[in-house]
Amino acid sequence: MDLQIQNQKYLVTGASSGLGKAVAQTLLENGARVQLVARNANKLQKLADQWPQQATLIPGDITNPDFIEELKQNIPKDIYGAFLNAGGPPAGTIEEITMKHWDEAYNLVLRWKIDLSEKLLEQFRENNAGRLLFSESASVNSPIPNLVLSNSFRM
Repeated sequence: MDLQIQNQKYLVTGASSGLGKAVAQTLLENGARVQLVARNANKLQKLADQWPQQATLIPGDITNPDFIEELKQNIPKDIYGAFLNAGGPPAGTIEEITMKHWDEAYNLVLRWKIDLSEKLLEQFRENNAGRLLFSESASVNSPIPNLVLSNSFRM
């Protein structure tokens, strides 16, 4: 299968574990150049050590607006795609969730994606090409019991 990603530049958030790491590894294995983003710099470094010429580390908290600004400054002009991925908010019912939980969930699930997507879309328009892929939850199809925050913000 010819994936046509050799030397294309991608951004992968949540790249230190789980699905984000799997996507980053697949891109790297197929010759892409990947900016690896996650909080855990040690895990990112282990991944980058396998592809030192292709991987760029950008450790930080994707929900931190200051980090998002730093990240937006580091997006390559010729970026081809981005995989936006992060963990979800804590479980709980409507009775258990506080307003603080709602605010934190908004930042964790939605706000950073909007902020970063605006910059990526601007770059994609300039390039006349680009792809955004969002990793979400099964709750986008059907609410999951006890996940009121995830169900609300991912819909």
